Amino acid sequence: MKVKDFSNKIGLTSSKIRFYDRADIIQGQRDGENNYRSFNTLDALTIYNAQMLRSFNIKVQDIRSAQNEDLDHLNIRVSHQIDDLERTLKEQEMRLIRLKEMKAYFDTIGQHNSTLLYHVLEDSYNVWTFGDDSPECTQKIVKTLADVMPFSYICIKISKESVLRKDTPLKVSIGLGILRSNMEKLGLDFSRCIKKDKKRPIIQLLIETENPFTLSIKDLEPLFIELKKKDMEFCHDLLGRIYISYKKDGKTVHGLGLSYPV
Repeated sequence: MKVKDFSNKIGLTSSKIRFYDRADIIQGQRDGENNYRSFNTLDALTIYNAQMLRSFNIKVQDIRSAQNEDLDHLNIRVSHQIDDLERTLKEQEMRLIRLKEMKAYFDTIGQHNSTLLYHVLEDSYNVWTFGDDSPECTQKIVKTLADVMPFSYICIKISKESVLRKDTPLKVSIGLGILRSNMEKLGLDFSRCIKKDKKRPIIQLLIETENPFTLSIKDLEPLFIELKKKDMEFCHDLLGRIYISYKKDGKTVHGLGLSYPV
């Protein structure tokens, strides 16, 4: 069959058939008189097999190589594809979780300013990169976390002492952090180097601010009111994260959530 007839027969475009021909995936027979390519049903099977492999993101040159491999080598090749795809699925799952988290922040902050939320904070690891001296081992972790954004997050800490002293501005440190579940999915292990922030119920205060380093006691007022209702004293650092930065009323603001254990 000539290219056009072959194309109609197998449901692929002529250009795609020529692509596989030029890539040496199939070798159509040349007519000695007019030099036209001619293809058969075995070529159709080869093309369909190549299409299947390409749907798994296998490169053309690897498909060509696979045609000359035995079962053991093909098994290894497919195993590598499975590992790659599982890693991609885990990464996409983590991206989806972070996007949903940001969407929840947008929905909440859009309804009320300085909203208080109750939920459970997952186990997390935080590394402070500003405001505190960082040992060399934590500097390496910071680089790792920066490389795996958005699976890590920007973390923020307000010292308990500065709150109790009613400092203006409050003492704020920032850094990077990661949830334990994401750390495990990425195959990372920071447990020996930095302190884990354990899973616990929290009150979270959502704030929009132009400058997190100029936060004052007044910004924390909704949290103090809530703690007073519960007859709780303020006795912990405030830990949280910066969800995202955006424009509001012509100014850049940083949307952050500060958490307090309950």
